[in-house]
Amino acid sequence: MSALAAELERDGVRFVYVTLVDNAGITRLKMIPIDRLAQVAESGVGMSTLIAIFTIDDHAIYLPGLDGLEGPAGDLRMVPDLESTVRLAGPAGLAWAPVDQIHQDGSPTPTCTRSFLRRTQAAAADRGLTFRLAFEVEFTLLPRGGAALHEWPAFSAAGLLEVEGLATELVTTLEEQGLHVQQLQAEAGPGQFEIAIAAAEPLAAADRYVALRLTIRRVAAAHGLDVSFAPAMQASEALGNGCHIHWSVWRGDENLFAAGEPPFGLSDEGEAAAAGLLERLGECCAVFAPSVTSYLRLQPGHWSGAYTTWGVDNREAALRLSRGMWASRAASANFELKPADGAANPYLAAGVIVAAAVDGIARGARLPAPIQADPQTLSEAERASGGAARLPVDLGAAVEALAGSAFARETLGEEEHAAFVATRRDEWKRFKGHDRAELVRFHELRYG
Repeated sequence: MSALAAELERDGVRFVYVTLVDNAGITRLKMIPIDRLAQVAESGVGMSTLIAIFTIDDHAIYLPGLDGLEGPAGDLRMVPDLESTVRLAGPAGLAWAPVDQIHQDGSPTPTCTRSFLRRTQAAAADRGLTFRLAFEVEFTLLPRGGAALHEWPAFSAAGLLEVEGLATELVTTLEEQGLHVQQLQAEAGPGQFEIAIAAAEPLAAADRYVALRLTIRRVAAAHGLDVSFAPAMQASEALGNGCHIHWSVWRGDENLFAAGEPPFGLSDEGEAAAAGLLERLGECCAVFAPSVTSYLRLQPGHWSGAYTTWGVDNREAALRLSRGMWASRAASANFELKPADGAANPYLAAGVIVAAAVDGIARGARLPAPIQADPQTLSEAERASGGAARLPVDLGAAVEALAGSAFARETLGEEEHAAFVATRRDEWKRFKGHDRAELVRFHELRYG
């Protein structure tokens, strides 16, 4: 570890940002001088154990009976993973590293979401399975003071050219940092854009997602702009910021979503993996759409996947099979998870995808027939025949579904399940009944 710290210092790094993402979906950051990094990499830097039960408005929900979460006493160590360090482009001499949350005896805390994803990924590997994930991030640029940029047609030249200088600097910066950009485009909301970076194994993908959002915020700030990743925006009643997650499952060099027969190309295991996640979407929706504002976005007819359906290139399906061009399907076929948004903790979201898919394979789960229409336009009987149940309509319903899910409790572990449910119940209690303007105003800039 000291050798890596010394290498960073030789490269001109003066400070390292270390971050965790908590159960409220907020990125918490500490800044470490480079001459302390070797020590911090060995023994960590302090943080209250209560970070697991910090809420969206920064108070703690004590959980009697859970060690370290019962009251104000307790400390953990944030230990940076220097192997995952990203050198941040620019003259400031900065780098970034994700952290694991470690007890003072050296063991991971049961509420460390990054350790949860590492364990889940390792359990899949024990079954001979690997996963590749890519986060497709929507964000909204806001001039300081809260006004919006111009409204433009979706995917238009006008939208991107309005911020051409920022866009080119952002892509250049990300490439210099090793975060390979697949595309950047103007989206449909005022000041809204979408960016995608290359796929990676789950832990690396979640880490890179955090680094991506940090970089978007840094570049935007240099241009005098704020950034919102929130699921709902005041300027657009219909559109919010999603965070679609593309994922594929592999056994050796074989993509299970491209190893089967026409018309869909799914192998038996690939179908089981997708069915496993589809079956868990209702009970785990709060992991992917965890904010009270998530349910302003997660509406029928908004391409957010409001029903438990799958379809081939159907953007109203919660799970969209994206096969890609015929010549590259063996490498690129994937499912896109639509309900996820920018309030989600990426480590939890990725871990639940992996766990649900592995569980589906173990059970030999099977998909219903695909739905190739907008489920909202179908009759109740047609939706029922295709297994198209409405996802929870508000955070309260989503949290209670997660609270009652044996799968979620076993997957997350007793402590993390309890902590996550507590923070989300508190958000629902705090904000239910507030009007849209109040909800959006509070959440707009909370997510880093």
